[in-house]
Amino acid sequence: MAYFLECFSLISRHRQSNGFGVNPLSLVDIVAVAAPLGFKTGDEFLFFAEIIGEMDREFLDYAQERQKLDSATKSKRKS
Repeated sequence: MAYFLECFSLISRHRQSNGFGVNPLSLVDIVAVAAPLGFKTGDEFLFFAEIIGEMDREFLDYAQERQKLDSATKSKRKS
């Protein structure tokens, strides 16, 4: 699992933002790193993409919760 966490970290560092928070990883980004990391066949790629996608969903959920908490904290400071 540590290997996939490293892969996710590599891809995630190049993630785009829309100004309102982080965007999901694009499939293009996942494809770009899959083959160099050794996931070359269709089955290997699907396995890799599924794991990275699940990790990204967890990360986005965390980022959204963090943003809500940060907004609530800023609101309390203004009061």
